[in-house]
Amino acid sequence: MGSAPRPQDDASKKVPVVHSLPCTAVRLVSPAEATAVRDAVATVMTKGDEEYRDLARQGEVARLLPAAWPGWSVLVADVQRRLADAPHAVVVRGLSLEQPAHTLVALSCCFGEVVEPYRQTWSHLVRRIVPQTDRSGAAGVLNERLHTDGTDWPEPNDLTCLLCVSADSNGGGRSHLLPIEAIADLVATRPAVVQAAVAAELPWAVAEELGGGVVHAPVLSDDAVRWLRFTIEEALPRAPAERSRTPAGRPRRFTLLRVSAGDSARRLGVRPAPW
Repeated sequence: MGSAPRPQDDASKKVPVVHSLPCTAVRLVSPAEATAVRDAVATVMTKGDEEYRDLARQGEVARLLPAAWPGWSVLVADVQRRLADAPHAVVVRGLSLEQPAHTLVALSCCFGEVVEPYRQTWSHLVRRIVPQTDRSGAAGVLNERLHTDGTDWPEPNDLTCLLCVSADSNGGGRSHLLPIEAIADLVATRPAVVQAAVAAELPWAVAEELGGGVVHAPVLSDDAVRWLRFTIEEALPRAPAERSRTPAGRPRRFTLLRVSAGDSARRLGVRPAPW
């Protein structure tokens, strides 16, 4: 879960505690590696972004990158290993940003199938997002509230990736992650709250581009986490008439990656692939 709050001008307001990631969750990319990544991406990624919607082409990219630079497999394995361990988050520092969209797609192809579910004229495989003008609710800009991405998908994503390519021009843009330690503490000290999050099926509004309607599911389940209060409030008026359930044992899992550029961002999704 993450949020990107606006800077607070009032020093008296409560400031959230910021937990730094341990050094084991950081993968530093050396200048030589950054150059090799850039060159490999330039060699393999020769098409326009939209052509990489094709899953066969994505598989080809995943196979060709290690051939273009043998160290690619090491980089991918390092990220996977860090994600498997607590806090199940990793920061990769030092990548070249000469081709941010292609670099994002190239890395994502090695972690799963890149998907863009909306398939609308306004949507793209790598979509630019400007938080100040992004979708808003009564509480403000939605991506600045505590949330998990993909909450308005029938099947939420599993992973969110933020890549900062420039500082926020307003001096803000910091993302706060809910640390796994806080969740573990909640499990130990307030089991009733956790039980409610597991047992209570809440209504979640599904994006109209994805069929609309309402899905009823708990906040926490074996294969998904959902949270964005706005989608519950949006679903409540029509929830009784449009009740459905998230399919049990879903056949594929979606992962949303978002590349943040301070006060703008790029977003795409991936799901585990067969290669």
